[in-house]
Amino acid sequence: MTDTSAAPRLQNARRLTLALIAVSVLFCATGALGAFHFVELFEQEKTAQKSLHEKIQAVMLIQSSVIDLQGFVLGGDSRLAANVSDKASQFQSLQRNHPGDQDFQRMDDAFHIWHQSLAQPMIQKRHEFDTSSLNFSEMGIAYIQGNAPMHERRLEEISTQVLNAAKENLAASQSRISGTLTTAIAVTSALGVAALLLGLLLLKSLRSA
Repeated sequence: MTDTSAAPRLQNARRLTLALIAVSVLFCATGALGAFHFVELFEQEKTAQKSLHEKIQAVMLIQSSVIDLQGFVLGGDSRLAANVSDKASQFQSLQRNHPGDQDFQRMDDAFHIWHQSLAQPMIQKRHEFDTSSLNFSEMGIAYIQGNAPMHERRLEEISTQVLNAAKENLAASQSRISGTLTTAIAVTSALGVAALLLGLLLLKSLRSA
């Protein structure tokens, strides 16, 4: 009778052992895959943060270039004209770091048009004014004919759109990390509880065998 009753318990113990091993392997595999996925998500967030930071830099270069041009046209400080050129070069350096970024390309296109159609001609007009070959009224007319308000409004609109998109992209990356973390905690907790219960059942089965 003893041998007959012990056999089912031993068989049950073997089943519990196999189940415990399976859950343990699944727990380890889930942890490893989760860690790999988290590394990927954090890299995506890091990229999104860098992109936002550099787009903020680009927008600041655009805005300060517009202000420098206005200051040079009104005051004639040659340092401001040099700043416009320097900031265009700095912007190009930033843009080259993001060759496939359509938002950077949009800013670059608008900034290039502003620089070619307004900034360079107005810098030349100011030089002509300084040499008395152009009066102030003529320079003001040239500024208006250059569609300065339109160029400046276009730059502002694109800059706002680009920054909003970059902020949304960063928020989405952070949201994915948060969601994945919640899921990972739930799954690992469930597997941990399952492993604990199986271990207790196995211990009970072995004691009664």
